Amino acid sequence: MVRSHLRQLSPLPKDELARLKRSLAERGAIGRTFNQIAQVATQSGKAAGPGRDDLRGMLKVGEGLRDHVKALVTANQIS
Repeated sequence: MVRSHLRQLSPLPKDELARLKRSLAERGAIGRTFNQIAQVATQSGKAAGPGRDDLRGMLKVGEGLRDHVKALVTANQIS
């Protein structure tokens, strides 16, 4: 959006937009994996690897990234 409106540049090239969309799909897969790890940790009471707070932090960062990229893709499609 900033790129198109403030700098008066054309929308992102199709291949770049496609890569952004693909990154959203990959981020979704990562989020599902984190959810599975969290479920196992909750059910068993123990998990090897990151703790619950670590997973929550990673999910929060991932959700923020997802929302930012989705907004970028949407703004690009509108412009």
